[in-house]
Amino acid sequence: MLIFDQFEEFFFVYTEPAQRKQFFEFLGECLNVLSVKVILSLRVDYIHYLLECNDLSSLKIIGNDILSNNVLYKLGNFSRADAKSIIQRLTENTSFRLECALVQQLVQDLAGELGEVRPIELQVVGAQLQTKNITTLAEYRKGGTKDELVKRYLDEVVNDCGEENQQAADILLYLLTDDKGTRPLKTRAELERDLLPYFSEIPPTPLKKGGLISSTPFLRGSPQAGGSETRAKQAFEISKLDLVLEIFVQSGLVVLLPENPADRYQLVHDYIAAFIRQQQEPKLKQVMAELEKEREQRKLSDTKLNNFLKRALFGSVAAGLVLAGLAGLSWRSALEANEQRKQADINEMNALNNSSEAFFVSGQHPDALIAALKASEKLKRTPSALERSDTRMRTVATLQQAVYLKPNERKENRAFEVNTLEGHSSRVYSVGFSPDGKTLASGSEDKTVILWDLDFNGLLLSGCNLLNNYLIAHPEVLEELQSCQSPLQLAQGATVLVIQGEKLARNDDIDGAIEKFNKAQQWDNKLKFDSQPRAKEFANKGKVERLVNEGNSRLEEKKFKEALAAYTAALKFDPKAEIPTSSWNRLCRDGSLQKQAADVLPACEKAVALAREDGNIRDSRGLARALTGDTQGAIEDFEAYIAQIDDKNSKAQRQRWVKDLRAGKNPFTDAELKNLQN
Repeated sequence: MLIFDQFEEFFFVYTEPAQRKQFFEFLGECLNVLSVKVILSLRVDYIHYLLECNDLSSLKIIGNDILSNNVLYKLGNFSRADAKSIIQRLTENTSFRLECALVQQLVQDLAGELGEVRPIELQVVGAQLQTKNITTLAEYRKGGTKDELVKRYLDEVVNDCGEENQQAADILLYLLTDDKGTRPLKTRAELERDLLPYFSEIPPTPLKKGGLISSTPFLRGSPQAGGSETRAKQAFEISKLDLVLEIFVQSGLVVLLPENPADRYQLVHDYIAAFIRQQQEPKLKQVMAELEKEREQRKLSDTKLNNFLKRALFGSVAAGLVLAGLAGLSWRSALEANEQRKQADINEMNALNNSSEAFFVSGQHPDALIAALKASEKLKRTPSALERSDTRMRTVATLQQAVYLKPNERKENRAFEVNTLEGHSSRVYSVGFSPDGKTLASGSEDKTVILWDLDFNGLLLSGCNLLNNYLIAHPEVLEELQSCQSPLQLAQGATVLVIQGEKLARNDDIDGAIEKFNKAQQWDNKLKFDSQPRAKEFANKGKVERLVNEGNSRLEEKKFKEALAAYTAALKFDPKAEIPTSSWNRLCRDGSLQKQAADVLPACEKAVALAREDGNIRDSRGLARALTGDTQGAIEDFEAYIAQIDDKNSKAQRQRWVKDLRAGKNPFTDAELKNLQN
């Protein structure tokens, strides 16, 4: 059995169709070996990426339909009944016995509005109950809600990191989430990079004497970082990272995924990610408020300029000397504000270059290229930065590093196809720009000097071409990189925007969906639809799906009236809602056996309407009709079943029922109904 867990990562690592095709052909060969089973485990919102392998001839064994119900299985949450059963089974033979009322309340709280219990939440809350020895409903209510128990669990893990490390631990948990409430995979280098801004602004990494930048992060206390007290403190703060990560992994809150060239870390479950995001965001806003002060100071400089000018305009002729003084001061303020803006642009480019280098060192080549392209985009739009040779040189070098293989570097070391740049055979120790910025000279230990024709726009284009498929699949990145926006890419990215909008609408985010749809139509004028009605249409589809899922959950819990109400509500939203015939039939039969035939009779009629020739479904309705006094209708349904069935015992049983019904007797005694349930 071959199991590929978190398979969505495959599409980010292998961005080229040729690479993916090779794997899917191998997958098809595996499927054609009868003794081999293949399992791809991935998030539901990435399933559509699998469609590209449907055209391969090797997948004929599954009908070239990798998303068919024959091979697609949903791994969901526990129903209320299953959760209750699991709790009882895990505790019944232990000294940690839970009061029945506590189990009932616990399942109700964990299910909440969703109506289902998340396994990870059951695990976390259960562990807290055991730690605090909470075994009764009274103790549980005194201890707080299930959200407070989860929060207490997270606080305990953070407290284990030590009082001096708690702020770093809180921030680190937040950095292991994203704005979608999911849990991205991150290397230590990425976490170090992301953690730094919460302690100070990211300074530009200095160039070595003679040219090339250092690839060693200054947080490591390297000579390139300088010896200032501030940076020593920063290095001390970030050095806590290894300790905190080790505690997170040992606690089971974070999973360590050993990979080459760098290990990656990930929160154990999306539920934890969403909870952390909700809990930590207010705290971190306070932390980031300090970093905003510098930006506010730049705004204040502009305000001062306006105030000075207003005072000058209202001054008298006698205040001419004062006006001159104010004008001079205003001019200096304006210059200072302009310099601050320029420096802010330089800092942003340095931060992006730092990010690109961190990604590159850790082997995250696509991310390294994205950061380098963003820095280059910023450079292209900032004339003041183009005038600075150090910034221009570093940004071009970072982009070139991401686009081209190094000398003697093997292509398979990169996650995607890159270009080869023939040049020096040994280490480059110095580079420099010509006065016009169009030529780069490099000196090497191989005792050669090479003049490079710097086609900056061509280098940008090469980077964009390498990321073509990734940018299409991630339109939010494509939107940031104007240099990569060709009409074809925008049109293809628009298709993804529409898919993203439909997903948002299904989750009832109408405004977010409309925004995606509008952007898609800006990128592709061939898309002709009204955004708002389309968003509402998919919002209704989402409501229908949730109602059907709710009906399924209520059916599992044997809450037949509620299940029927949910299915009926779904059909009111969409008469074509997909509710399987088997679900209607199960609702009909199980409800009848539980003496709720009158309540579920509409479900029986719906099942028969969908499959009138199915004898089993007619048999279920016959049972409901008999229990509600429709003797003739019951006889007709049982006779239809008898005509189709071959099993002698089942046929004899129905024939006896028909005989009793014709004689005015009720064959469905309590004993008979109990026997039918077994």
